[in-house]
Amino acid sequence: MNDEELPRDLELMADEALQGLCPNEWAELDRIRPPSVEREAELRELELVAAEVACAEAVVERMPATLTARIVADTEFGLTRAPALIASVVRLAPQRSRASVDRVQYAGWLLAALVILSFWIAWPSAQTPSAPIAQLPVAQLPVPRPDAPVAAPPSLAERRQALLQTEGVRQAAWVATKDPSGLGASGDVVWNAHEQKGFMRFHGLAKNDRQKIQYQLWIFDKERDAKHPVDGGVFDVGEDGELLVAIDPRVPVHHATLFAITIEPPGGVVVSKRERIVVTAALPPT
Repeated sequence: MNDEELPRDLELMADEALQGLCPNEWAELDRIRPPSVEREAELRELELVAAEVACAEAVVERMPATLTARIVADTEFGLTRAPALIASVVRLAPQRSRASVDRVQYAGWLLAALVILSFWIAWPSAQTPSAPIAQLPVAQLPVPRPDAPVAAPPSLAERRQALLQTEGVRQAAWVATKDPSGLGASGDVVWNAHEQKGFMRFHGLAKNDRQKIQYQLWIFDKERDAKHPVDGGVFDVGEDGELLVAIDPRVPVHHATLFAITIEPPGGVVVSKRERIVVTAALPPT
């Protein structure tokens, strides 16, 4: 694959995953490829890969030849239609960095990374076990002392309290809508954009049957189109309606303005119809 020859719709979707699109670019994407469940699912996958790439993009040295050969071999197992594509990506990707390639090249590398990721997920049972690249000698492995005390991890309440002490944290109360599941509900949301962490507290939220419905969080980002809020994940509420939830956004949220809870089918949705909005919380301006 020539990393400079990328279909325009895929280039735009990759750009959205990497840095977001301006209104004109959104209009162009909608014209080339109208909104659909399939498009939104592909966009979410691209955003997940972008997050993985962001964690690893500092590594720009060339990949060792032995590791390159092993990845190509593992990926080609059971795949006969595009071995040259995968080999090209594995060969070129380690030489790329965001500082040395233009936007189209980076988008092409991101799309190729998604292809590799999907193949690795699709054939986990077909891949033959291979020896690890490097192992520590047994003598260097840490041996825990049987009598050493194990510190308990902090609870959600303790983590929330610690976040409240950080600089830049913002807090807002939930406002119930007329939806029956939210009547009388209260609580608050705490969010720190720098830490990309937050917590939601609920009181009096109606219990849900997770076989039929689940609650889903949506985060509206000032730097994103309001038609595409960030998916914050699904959660369930027990009999007492009391709940503390850690916020786990699927992609980075740069400037959160509004948090909203909707009722969706089990597992959540890619794009909410917003037919049942239960509670909302508008963050104060920074």
